[in-house]
Amino acid sequence: MKHYNEDFDILVEEVKKKVVILNKAESMKYKMKEIENKHRKTIEEEREYMTKKINEEKENMSRKINEERCALVTKARLAAESIVMNVEKLSEDNTQLINDMKLNHSVKQQHSALLMNLNNIEICLTKKVLSEEDICNVEIWKNEMETTMRNYEQQLSELQLRQNMASNLEKLKQEQNNTKSVSKSQTGENISESFVASKTYIDNTALKSYENLQLFFNDFENRLQPFIKDVSWKNYRTTLQLFIRTNVNAISSHSMDHLRSRIKNLTFLFSGKENEFQGKQISCNKHSEAANFCMYWAAKTFISVSTKQAIPKSVFPIAVQKCPYVVPCYPQREADDTEANYLIACGYDYSADGKSLETEESFLNRMRALVRLYGAIVQTNKQGLHPHGINCGWLFIARILNLEPRPAITAATIHAFLSTAAYRLCATYRKQFFKLLQFIMNDFIPRIEKCSSKDIKKQAVSQLKTLIEEFNRNILTLSTLKKPEGLEKLEVIPNNF
Repeated sequence: MKHYNEDFDILVEEVKKKVVILNKAESMKYKMKEIENKHRKTIEEEREYMTKKINEEKENMSRKINEERCALVTKARLAAESIVMNVEKLSEDNTQLINDMKLNHSVKQQHSALLMNLNNIEICLTKKVLSEEDICNVEIWKNEMETTMRNYEQQLSELQLRQNMASNLEKLKQEQNNTKSVSKSQTGENISESFVASKTYIDNTALKSYENLQLFFNDFENRLQPFIKDVSWKNYRTTLQLFIRTNVNAISSHSMDHLRSRIKNLTFLFSGKENEFQGKQISCNKHSEAANFCMYWAAKTFISVSTKQAIPKSVFPIAVQKCPYVVPCYPQREADDTEANYLIACGYDYSADGKSLETEESFLNRMRALVRLYGAIVQTNKQGLHPHGINCGWLFIARILNLEPRPAITAATIHAFLSTAAYRLCATYRKQFFKLLQFIMNDFIPRIEKCSSKDIKKQAVSQLKTLIEEFNRNILTLSTLKKPEGLEKLEVIPNNF
């Protein structure tokens, strides 16, 4: 029994020792876990601190970069404003020369291009954050303006020299002959025989409409000048321009809701309702001419993007400025017109370098785009009375078919217009439209072919012939034309659009 008690005591002692060891181990484990948690917390705190510091540095860097970009754009704007002022002064100083050389249209076109680039630069300054792309675009716009000014200065200088030489030559002839020279009238007759276009360059009623549009547009522009030139309204104008450009550029066939949203924004603006833009409410009610300015700017923006991409009523007078073929009118060449001036009157624009005129292919593509835009206007199913509806489209096609065709541009104009408006013309005029297609195919296209020689001119005729043949096949099989893709996306447009 005694031996048993001793063994039990030893066992108890060993158990106690093991309990102590286990307690120490448990205590050590707890301490290690505590150290581990503390270490993890320290690492997380350090990571949060480093992340916060990196983000702050990024923000500071972004802010600094944006400030530098803003400074660059501000500098570019000042340079652009200086260019516009210099060109306006050049024009003012050389008014007589410009009038004598009949350069008013060319000068106005260059001045409009300068103002458009200046407005683009000013719109960039309204952005909270400027991207690298914005800086590149600003640099491109500024360079284009500088190139335009240099070319303008050079052009005026050359014209002044030419005018002086002509004046000196005329004086010399008068001194030699001691009589009034008749060579000038003879030369004029020769030039007239060579260059003056056919008398069938425009329909008489179309000419009256064209003149009325010119008067309307010039009066509209003149009424806007006090508001446009008033420096105190500059920020307000820029905000309106940015809002319009943002919505016009975003118009696409992405979805019906998207399209309605953009049109709603624009119609709200035109009608004087408020729109939310960049965190604030804007409207055209702050100035008596702001609504007209908005429609004017929207029309110019629609025209500028029409070669890429819908359409307020005020687009048409500006479209006429850019494309006389929507009248339709084939500009006449005056006896003393230079080749460049005549082509500019026909709708040609300067190429990217600003020194030479664009190619014929580029010109035809732009004219097609503007005529398609015109076709989209007349065929639109508008609520109430359409200010320029499908009846104007029928009148347009009739007028152009009553004029003598010109190489390439006539075929390109008819093709562009019918590819957009033919469905509505067919639905409205039925048998008369069928007869019109037959006339184009059997009579008018052969007349175009007779005056077309170059490949690019023949290509325009071939495209028109293919389109008419496709229409005729549809009429034979369906008794009508196929509904254009996307026409159902917007069946009607608002009254004030």
